[in-house]
Amino acid sequence: NNVCGSSGASSLQVSVNNNAYISAGPDQTVCYGTSSVNLAGAIGGAINNKNAWDWIEDTFYAPHTGIVNPDILNTRYNLPNNGNITGQVKIKIKPTKFVGCPVTEDEMIINVLPIPDATFAGTTPIEICTGNSASLAISGTANTTVTFKINGGADQTLTLDNNGNGTIQTGTLTVATTTNFVYQLTRIAYDTLSTCYSVLNKSFTVTVYPLATVNAGPDNTICSGETYTMQGSFGGGAASATWTTSGNGTFSSNAPNAVYTPGSVDLSAGSVTLTYTSEDPAGPCGSVSDQMVITLKPAPTVEAGDNMTICQSANPSPIVLAGASF
Repeated sequence: NNVCGSSGASSLQVSVNNNAYISAGPDQTVCYGTSSVNLAGAIGGAINNKNAWDWIEDTFYAPHTGIVNPDILNTRYNLPNNGNITGQVKIKIKPTKFVGCPVTEDEMIINVLPIPDATFAGTTPIEICTGNSASLAISGTANTTVTFKINGGADQTLTLDNNGNGTIQTGTLTVATTTNFVYQLTRIAYDTLSTCYSVLNKSFTVTVYPLATVNAGPDNTICSGETYTMQGSFGGGAASATWTTSGNGTFSSNAPNAVYTPGSVDLSAGSVTLTYTSEDPAGPCGSVSDQMVITLKPAPTVEAGDNMTICQSANPSPIVLAGASF
């Protein structure tokens, strides 16, 4: 109203709500190289139109503006550097008008995981003796699952802890001949995001050796002046073996069927102990030995006695011989 008259009435509608609701949506976890994600914002209560809120990008990446359409709640966000980053990107949605309700901005975090990787902590192949076991330390990306094979067999898995450590236990390995067990890492993926993985091709070898075996043969008896052909054998992890004597005789070689010629000490003692020892085989298995005894008997001697002369007789008397043996 003024001196010129009165205007028509004008009204303003005021909406009263119990609260003001605003949400940037749930946090997301993606893999390195993911170029974009879908945003899922929501509003409610006193915030009820597109002019009442704004999407805001983390200022760390400014001036990057990856929000495709900042006026749409369910819009798309293009990650910086086409997603070739790691760490966290924060996206906020906040009210643009004061509505008198206790409302605050909301933040959504995009966790960008690096490409996972794992390898064997050791570089030197492991060698063990049959009947033993080994531990293979694995180090890599924390909180992941590693897939591996043994000699190209079925897939097995190992979980790396929050420090990125894990151990493959071989269990007891028993072999009859020298055998290589090749452990190959083939894949690694995050426990929380199995689609974020990488293909691996890393291997580690555990070589298992059999025990060495050796046999010197049975005990035997020979006469003085004779030689003896040995009846030894070796096998398992032993590639060769060596003959030794407690006396001073000689061997023709170190072959299992070597010929032994007794020496003077052997003859004096009346016996000799012969030992067949495996050469220490390649790997951790120790050498073994076996013994046999040759008893030496003196050669027998005989004596028929002195020559005799007797007279011819129709009724001869018995002749007494004086033979002897030694």
